Amino acid sequence: MMFSYALLHLFLLLTAAAAAVPAFIATDFILLNCGASSSLNDSSSRIWSGDAGSRYAPPNADTVSSASKASRMLPSVAPVPYETARVLQSPFTYSFPVLEGRKFVRLYFYPDTYSGADTSNFFFSVTANSFTL
Repeated sequence: MMFSYALLHLFLLLTAAAAAVPAFIATDFILLNCGASSSLNDSSSRIWSGDAGSRYAPPNADTVSSASKASRMLPSVAPVPYETARVLQSPFTYSFPVLEGRKFVRLYFYPDTYSGADTSNFFFSVTANSFTL
């Protein structure tokens, strides 16, 4: 009986401590669908902006890259954001102007062949100011 009371008490303390931490509120929320030419909704109704002609892509994006669709999509995989990709022929940089503060970066990938290129040979880096993440 003493053991379960101690566990219950510990659980209540942990729950109270977790409730006291304020939820993270994003100051910037960017959903970029690489290779898409327009905005599309995902299965959760989030709106993903296409990167074609976006303010995040470099001005020469059309000359150094091309949009491509996955050669085969499993029926269990949602098309947005996995069906399209941007295939690069030379160095390419997306720039995201954001407000000061903590950021979470989540990258979505679908392992397939795009424009005949084997994605296992692709590489990229993420840089914030002078730091490579």
